[in-house]
Amino acid sequence: MKLEFESIIDRPVEEVFEFCASRAGFLSHFPYRTNWISGPEHWHSCGERLRFVFYMFGLPFTYEAEITEFEPNSHFVDEMRKGPYKYFRHEHHFEDLGGKTRYRDVLEFSGGFLGLADPIICSPITKSTFAKRHALMKRELSPSNP
Repeated sequence: MKLEFESIIDRPVEEVFEFCASRAGFLSHFPYRTNWISGPEHWHSCGERLRFVFYMFGLPFTYEAEITEFEPNSHFVDEMRKGPYKYFRHEHHFEDLGGKTRYRDVLEFSGGFLGLADPIICSPITKSTFAKRHALMKRELSPSNP
């Protein structure tokens, strides 16, 4: 399946990119309780790996992602190497709007259940998760939240 989410954030693209490409930024807008296991404080290049455990519905899920594309202030891509999906690719796109930023997530994923679970289970959970992430990111990066 493929989903896209977009937000306009009232911060310069460099700030939004730095926020999204950091452990602190990630943890502040990931909507589930999370324990960080390993990975750099800020990701800067392809090949870096991020590893954490998050709790959804009271269950722990280990997630490991690899940065597979990285272009500062433009975009980066992380791909799941271990986690609850059979396949998960997450593109982060940043567009400078003259002091504001258009931020867009493009997600491609499969739960791996012969496609049956994707529209019934995986898609609604993923939509809810990323709607929450965008709301949290906008709140965290709001000009009234220094």
